[in-house]
Amino acid sequence: MTLWTEICDLITGNQVARLADRLVTLTEEERAELGGRLPGLVKELRRALTEQLRAEHPDDLAEMVSWEVGDLLDEVAGALLLAGVGVIT
Repeated sequence: MTLWTEICDLITGNQVARLADRLVTLTEEERAELGGRLPGLVKELRRALTEQLRAEHPDDLAEMVSWEVGDLLDEVAGALLLAGVGVIT
């Protein structure tokens, strides 16, 4: 498992305690790697969920995307913020 995959899994799983434990062990190179990729994670999460919803609810896509993406981002907001802080400190 790559570092990126590991951190993404912790974020999307909203495993904040494990994420915090992992972030404090990062080297400067690892922080830089994650810092360069982290801003694209929200776009990737939104894209993946939209594709899933498009397949499941083609007739109600706009409304479903609005609700589901908002809920997803609300669920992982703390983990996203923690990861952001963890890679810039």
